[in-house]
Amino acid sequence: MLLVGGTASLPKLSSILESSFRSPSTIIPLSYNPSELLARGAAIQASLVSSYDPETIAEAIHPVVTVVDHLTKPIGLKTHTGHLDVILEADTAVPCRGKREYLVSEGGDVICQIFEGRREIEEVVAGMPTPPPDADEDEPEPEKRRVVVPERAVAIVRVRGVQKGGRVEVQVQIDSEGRVTIVGREIGRKDGAVAKGVIESRKSE
Repeated sequence: MLLVGGTASLPKLSSILESSFRSPSTIIPLSYNPSELLARGAAIQASLVSSYDPETIAEAIHPVVTVVDHLTKPIGLKTHTGHLDVILEADTAVPCRGKREYLVSEGGDVICQIFEGRREIEEVVAGMPTPPPDADEDEPEPEKRRVVVPERAVAIVRVRGVQKGGRVEVQVQIDSEGRVTIVGREIGRKDGAVAKGVIESRKSE
């Protein structure tokens, strides 16, 4: 392993790095000043590049930037607990598509509420036995987990006549124009119900 830069002169840094990797690992000292090594490398690279035509160099370093839309908030199905089961995560590149399957314990119509969500941190106290009164122990730190809660309703999809114990698939698709298509369908049956809706983009608003 080779170190460069001013911090390479610190013996403590070398020993810490050696202990962090599997043995045998050795930090190799260089005959060059570590602070000058980056400048030397850049000079060597510049001398190699100088033999190319200016047009070739300009082509190679021309910046290529691709900008695509991303979801600003997660989208998912509101559950009976009041949380959001995320189907499409925030920061997902558009166009995109996601789906989830849900088991239906009771037959009949199934109402699927699609929401945008926001992330929150929920504190959950870990289940630990209560120490005796004379025990000199700190109280256990509450365990924290991140949950997503519904914030803004997007659509409600009704899948009719689902059989008891059946499964419903909910699919959310967003195209490059921002148009949202939501499909709910019973799977596993040839005559299973299908519900579909399209929400036009609000970019023009």
